[in-house]
Amino acid sequence: MKPLSESLKVYSFPKERMRGTERGEIVDMFLNQVNADRQLHGLQIVVRSALDFLFRKRGMTINILWSFYRECEKAENFGKHFWWGMKEKFPELMKPTGLTSKYGKARI
Repeated sequence: MKPLSESLKVYSFPKERMRGTERGEIVDMFLNQVNADRQLHGLQIVVRSALDFLFRKRGMTINILWSFYRECEKAENFGKHFWWGMKEKFPELMKPTGLTSKYGKARI
């Protein structure tokens, strides 16, 4: 009789799963650049969901995100240009919402 381990198929997960979308990759690129700049200045990092919410609220398509990313990359300071661009292009988006998280900190 064969041992049980021989009769069962051993399944191994792939080492790297590719579940992301192009939009998710762009948001991650923004997130890496913005958070690196924020950490240098001692500010709290921005979480992915908050940044994605900012983009989705204004209906920014992938093409707009790519062009905005290239524009920010060409700037001398990525983080400053990013926040300035968000305020210039979408002023109603950057108004304080009055919402707070469960820890009492203001949401973006």
